Amino acid sequence: MLFQSYYPWLLGNLVTLIWEQRAHWLGKWQILPSGYLELIFSLDTKIDEIHGKRVGEHFNPTRHFCFLSGLHTKPLYLNIQRFHNIGIRFHPIAIKALFGFPCSEVTDWAIISDDFLKEMAEIEERLKAPDEFITKAKWLEQHFLKKLNESSDLHLALKLRHVLKKSLTSIYAGNKIQMDELTGYSRMHTHKLFSDWFGLSPGRTLRLQQC
Repeated sequence: MLFQSYYPWLLGNLVTLIWEQRAHWLGKWQILPSGYLELIFSLDTKIDEIHGKRVGEHFNPTRHFCFLSGLHTKPLYLNIQRFHNIGIRFHPIAIKALFGFPCSEVTDWAIISDDFLKEMAEIEERLKAPDEFITKAKWLEQHFLKKLNESSDLHLALKLRHVLKKSLTSIYAGNKIQMDELTGYSRMHTHKLFSDWFGLSPGRTLRLQQC
C-alpha cells in the first residue's frame, strides 16, 4: 500500500490533511468514525461494496469520480479489489463555510460532487495530470483557500470551532459546561448552529470529538 500526505497549513483551521492512498490487493476494510469529512477523488476502480449506517448497495458513491463522504457516526465496511484515491480531510465546520449547505445534510451519508462543485472538470484535469502528489496537494490547497476567502460565514465558523475547543478543554478538566452560555445564543439557536455546522447536536458533537 502507498500512503502519503500533506498538511495544508494555509487551511489549518478547517482542513487537517490532503492525502493520497493506493492499494492493489483484495481486502476488507473497516473505517471507524473520525469526526471529520472527506472529499474523495477516485483515480482508479470503484470500491466493490460499501456498507454503513445509510450508504450501501443502493447508493455507492465510489462509482463517481468525486464525492463528499459525510460525518459518519457508525463504522464503514468496505470490500476493495484495488483503489487509488486522493482526499481532503475537512473539519465539519468547513462544509457550510466552503460549500454553503448544512453539515447535517451529509451526516452518515455522501454527496456527489456534481451537486456542489461547479469547477469539477478543472479539478479532475489537475488530479489526473502526471504530476507529483505534492504538486497536486498544493494546488488543491490554493484552490480551496480561494473558495474559503470568498465565504461570508468564515467568522462564524471559526467562532464555533473556538467554542468547541473550549468546551472539550473544560470537559477534560472535569468541569460542567452550558453550551448556550459559551455560544452566547439561546439553547434552541445553539442546537441549530451545531446541526448546521457540526452535523449533530451539541451533546453528540462533543461525544464524537472525544472518541
